[in-house]
Amino acid sequence: MATTCTVEELKAHPEAILDEVRSTRTPTYIDQKGTASVLLLDADVYLTQVQALNEFMRIYTDDTSGRPTDLAMQAAIAAAEEEAKAKKKETAKKTKKKA
Repeated sequence: MATTCTVEELKAHPEAILDEVRSTRTPTYIDQKGTASVLLLDADVYLTQVQALNEFMRIYTDDTSGRPTDLAMQAAIAAAEEEAKAKKKETAKKTKKKA
């Protein structure tokens, strides 16, 4: 599960936060004025996700047009939107707890 830290925490303890991201392989949202504005993600995790997305696109691409099928695009967009909503809610809850 993702964690959240403020810009001030990142400035004060950059090495510790980066070490945590690398060791846990979970993303950390950087909270700026109550909003998750940046995401720190381990490079290997990112590359793995990009490869998985590329494989998904290869499998679900229409051979005649070279574009993803409508169903594949709708599924990918819906999943990304749901994940973004969940992350924003989680960040807002954590921000309220810190206040």
